[in-house]
Amino acid sequence: MKSLKTQFILSHILPVIVTIPLIAMALSYAMKTHYILKDMKKTITYQANLIRDYAEWSPEIWMDKVSADEFIREIRPQLVTGVILFDKAWNLLAFSDNGMVEKAPENCCNHMPTFGQTNMQPILNISAYNPFHKTDDFIEMMVPVSNNQNELLGIIRLNLPDDYFEEQLDQTSGQIILILICGIVLGILIGLFNAVSLEKSLNRTANAILELSTGVRDNPLPETGPKEIAQLSVAFNQLAEKLKSSEQKRTKLVSFLTHELGRPLGALSSAVDSLSLGAYQDEQLTRDLTRGMKNEVKRLELLVGDLSILREESDPQNQYLFSRVDLTRWLMESYQYWAEFAMSKGVSLINEIAVDLPAVEMDPFRFHQAVGNLLSNAIKYSPKGGRVILRAGVNGEEIQINVIDFGPGISEADLPNIFNSFYRGTEKKRFTQGMGLGLAIAKEVIKAHKGKITVNSVPGEGSTFTIHLPFPSSETDPDQP
Repeated sequence: MKSLKTQFILSHILPVIVTIPLIAMALSYAMKTHYILKDMKKTITYQANLIRDYAEWSPEIWMDKVSADEFIREIRPQLVTGVILFDKAWNLLAFSDNGMVEKAPENCCNHMPTFGQTNMQPILNISAYNPFHKTDDFIEMMVPVSNNQNELLGIIRLNLPDDYFEEQLDQTSGQIILILICGIVLGILIGLFNAVSLEKSLNRTANAILELSTGVRDNPLPETGPKEIAQLSVAFNQLAEKLKSSEQKRTKLVSFLTHELGRPLGALSSAVDSLSLGAYQDEQLTRDLTRGMKNEVKRLELLVGDLSILREESDPQNQYLFSRVDLTRWLMESYQYWAEFAMSKGVSLINEIAVDLPAVEMDPFRFHQAVGNLLSNAIKYSPKGGRVILRAGVNGEEIQINVIDFGPGISEADLPNIFNSFYRGTEKKRFTQGMGLGLAIAKEVIKAHKGKITVNSVPGEGSTFTIHLPFPSSETDPDQP
């Protein structure tokens, strides 16, 4: 009983085994008491009319026993019923079966109706059916025969033989039993097929879950079968895909962190070793080392900032703190910060910031991460002596902030994926550095400010990233983001 297939089979077979015999009993009883009885009544009525027609044309049989015997011998081959002929005084004239003669006096005494000119209708007598006890003379009929003056000549008594009823029952019961056996076999086959099919689907899902728990599941489940099984397969495939994606991101994160943390930490370690070995005695060398150490610390700060924004939005430490900010002033401060960084890389950062930008609701730190990631990428992928443009202005019903570079650009194949976390591109021109988080973080931050980011790039000519912010309403509550 512990096997799922066994339980499925029993769940299909038991109702069939229990209900079909009950149905068979009810059907058999109905056939015996209604359909077979109706057929027997019809048969004996037909036989009675047939004999009466013969008898009305042979009035001599009611006065001569020899003629009566001859009459019965002539019609007997055409009958299935037993026949006894009585004269109008209920005296026995002739009979068709010896068994009927032995019981005739007793039966006749029980059925001696009076027939007159006003009552010449046949009398049908049906014994009550008892399925547990055999009864004799189950159905019989008394048929009066009269002349043209409607005078009684004699009575014909007909009854079906004892075995006629049983033969009909046996034949009908055999057919019923055959049909029910076929139904049981068909029910078992259908139950077995369904049980095997369901067990196979559930075992396949159970094995897939077990394999997934060990980390070796690669093939998705077929999303077919009954609705519930198909939904289970869909849910499992989605879960497996999410787990696979999560595992890939985790592996990439560890690999990228090892790479990104190793370089600045190595540089800091080398600078500290140099200072400890006496480099501090050279003033210019000390300034260069401390400047380099500060830049590496800034790189680590940016890295930590990138990682912090990947936390779940439900993390209370990752909530946005909005406030009313003068956008022109804020962008100028960001420009000055990144202009110095660009200069250290041999790149010119050009200021095209409008002086009349409106105040907006923003989280300055988070928005600095978005703009800073765009400027960092633009400066990083610009050649020495190149230039990057930071442009901001109002265009219709929105504020646009553009970061324009003239570097290698982005291929058409990479454009749909550049805002995905950890994506580093199919080519080695632009995405070989970093963790592939900068653009994904920028997109999430801008989305939190009810804006969007777009990109237009031509390989070999450069890229333009545009931040679209909704124009602030004059009725905006400064305390609400």
